[in-house]
Amino acid sequence: METRIKTQFGPIRYERSTNFPLQEGAFLSQSIKEAFIYLSSSLSKLKKGEIDENLVNSLFNDNKELLQILESLIEKFKNKALICKKERAYSDSEGNTDTSVLASVSEGGEIKIYNAFFNTKEIKDNRAGVIIHLSLIHISEPTRPEPI
Repeated sequence: METRIKTQFGPIRYERSTNFPLQEGAFLSQSIKEAFIYLSSSLSKLKKGEIDENLVNSLFNDNKELLQILESLIEKFKNKALICKKERAYSDSEGNTDTSVLASVSEGGEIKIYNAFFNTKEIKDNRAGVIIHLSLIHISEPTRPEPI
């Protein structure tokens, strides 16, 4: 099911499986919207030179590398290249489950969202950060599953 979200930086389009209940679908959309806004805001600040160059250079080869990563992620969010599927719990290749995992990237590049992602009583993490992290993994290493 295609989902569209309007933001001040433009629209987001992503695919999600139909098994998300209404409230969880809205929560996921809000997390994706926040991630997109963080990315777009960071790109804008980087282009204006408002991000500390020493910090950027300590994490990346140069500003151009970070600029390319941010632009690539933003395009992914805009062009429906983000695909989310809901599953109950993470299961590794040996069939062991872990109910504390929030999300992972499948070998096909789909983001798998688990029940723990929506459990606000136990998990207080920044879910937008989870979406950004998994999107980065998909760009850099699309064939390596990565649970969070």
